[in-house]
Amino acid sequence: MIAGAENPYGLTPLDLLQGTSIRYHANCGPEQVLVVSCAQEFQPTTGCAVAIYLWQDIRKAISFPVVKNKAQWWDFAERNSVALEEALVQKVALPFV
Repeated sequence: MIAGAENPYGLTPLDLLQGTSIRYHANCGPEQVLVVSCAQEFQPTTGCAVAIYLWQDIRKAISFPVVKNKAQWWDFAERNSVALEEALVQKVALPFV
């Protein structure tokens, strides 16, 4: 969350994604995470992590399960991966929008 534009901890945000909020969902199931990532909000959860790779013309993002009972998270991870990559392309093309 400290990589986002703001955080609830009173720390100076790193703002690595140029104004994007990092919304972390804790202690919930995939059915409770309704909104999928967009250009202004990325969503890691306790069930799925996020990895982002930017280098020159390469823009890759993936969401993947990180819990023992990962089967329930695969659908969310797939949808979130697509949304993250689309958001990342938009974010790089139009920074600070």
